Amino acid sequence: MTPSMPELAPNESFGSGISESLLIAALAFGPLAFGCVESWSRAVLSILVLLAFLFFPFERPLVDTRLYRTLIPGILLVFGIGIWQRFNPRPLCAPSTLWPFTVLSDATGDALGLWSIYILWLACASQIFADFKSWRRMSWAIFIIGAFVAVLGIMQVGQGNHELYLFREVGESRQPFGPFYDRDHAASLLCISALVGFGIFGSRWSAWKRLRSPGKQADLIATQFLVFFLLVVVIAGIDATCSRGGMLSFLAAIFTIGILAAGFAKERWARWLIRLGVILGVSLVIAMLFQSTRWERFKEVPIRVSAQIRLNMYGWGLRLFRDFPLTGVGFGAFSTAYPAYQAKDFEGLVQHVHNDWLEILIESGIVGFLAYVMGIALLLRGAYVSWRANTSREMRFLIGSLLAASTAFIVHTMGEFSFHIPGNAIFFLALLMLLGAPTLDNHTKKFLKPIPRWAAVTLRLFAVSLGFATIRPVAAEWYAHQSLLGPKESSPYYLTRAFEWDSKPEYQYYLGATYLNLSESNPSASTLLLRKALIHSESALQVEPANDRFRYLEGAILWRLGRIDDARRLIQPG
Repeated sequence: MTPSMPELAPNESFGSGISESLLIAALAFGPLAFGCVESWSRAVLSILVLLAFLFFPFERPLVDTRLYRTLIPGILLVFGIGIWQRFNPRPLCAPSTLWPFTVLSDATGDALGLWSIYILWLACASQIFADFKSWRRMSWAIFIIGAFVAVLGIMQVGQGNHELYLFREVGESRQPFGPFYDRDHAASLLCISALVGFGIFGSRWSAWKRLRSPGKQADLIATQFLVFFLLVVVIAGIDATCSRGGMLSFLAAIFTIGILAAGFAKERWARWLIRLGVILGVSLVIAMLFQSTRWERFKEVPIRVSAQIRLNMYGWGLRLFRDFPLTGVGFGAFSTAYPAYQAKDFEGLVQHVHNDWLEILIESGIVGFLAYVMGIALLLRGAYVSWRANTSREMRFLIGSLLAASTAFIVHTMGEFSFHIPGNAIFFLALLMLLGAPTLDNHTKKFLKPIPRWAAVTLRLFAVSLGFATIRPVAAEWYAHQSLLGPKESSPYYLTRAFEWDSKPEYQYYLGATYLNLSESNPSASTLLLRKALIHSESALQVEPANDRFRYLEGAILWRLGRIDDARRLIQPG
């Protein structure tokens, strides 16, 4: 039995207000804290989401949302595969198995921690933003945060500096924009913001007929002028990122939603006229971009070279997938498994394959990939049905803009790894949450039974334990940083402490390199220090046997120990 509708609307309790504020704070913190690509920022983002989850009033009936029938079950299945992987570590060269496994259990554990945050964010936000007012507030938050990022980025590009927030330096090889280390990742977020801004701008005109007072109409015009100005700023920000993928995904989203929106026209000739206008308009913009000399200068790497590099990476990634097709090589373990498949003459370390969908396929296999993609597809299909069935012009604009923003992100991640940037991933999940909200449907919200008290306590305890887990990498990085500040003799102590907090093979590698350096300055204890270095380098190489840095370190240590043949086998190419 579904309980009757409670007296309070879903977002009118004290706990819900705090949760909403924390969720919006997490949404803003994500992109503004450099995309949350660093351990400390990921920890803060996680804690904000966990606090929102802890304040959520579990004692009230839950709103039945589309997310519970589509995306969340798919993500939970993927999460289950990841847990199985985490506790079944296997080297890449081990005999093949059909069961889930991972080639780097620590990386899989870190990835599961982040996916846990995403699941809690969806579960909590889908309840908090279940009424129209809060749902609209979230849409405004997405738009305003994007406008702020655009202003920061345009100012930064105009001044010609390469410092984030005018104090954090980035390498010359990077192309930052605003608070982002990479312009493509900034462009992905700005595309979302701009398309949601289109929906806000269009939806507000529906209130014109309801405003009888000239003063209120003047206020609406003034507000619309401000929204239009911010919209222009965000679009200018997309252009200023010089991201080819961002611009093309933005145009692809406009093209797709424009063609679909033509179906709302009552006359057949009007529908075809709108479609023709969309096709000609988008084609004209693309033609202008390709004719412009600036298009080739969007990045230092020409279009053909960039495309060829990506195609090569995709080909090597597909070879990796074909060897482990069912459940993949483990969440977060892509960069560990991939070097064994890339060409030996390829320079550089590939952390991501620059295609989120392919990387998820490689890490979770066809089972996890289909669960995730089908969850998103079913959610978007339901949102599309609601969009077509909705008679409110205001809701048509808002839903259409969210569908367009989701399309832009999905298209852009076919050539980038924006979903692996937590600040961008939260934005995409916010879109999916809004598209799965019950406010999109024209019927009364349905309510489910409240979560049992024991389940609520269990979930809160899980959130607290997850919060402690997010702090561990931060503590490890602090100790690793301390190893660089003091005398060389103290470095092994701090690196050992770092490894105790976070058992990444990187810390074993740094320990081996530290002992190797100490052996150079302490000839009397050289052999002892080299043997210590070998212990740590072997531990790192055992976990990541295809890592060239680990191989070269161990080769250098073996060479100094007189094991020349063993060193050559490790160092020689191929």
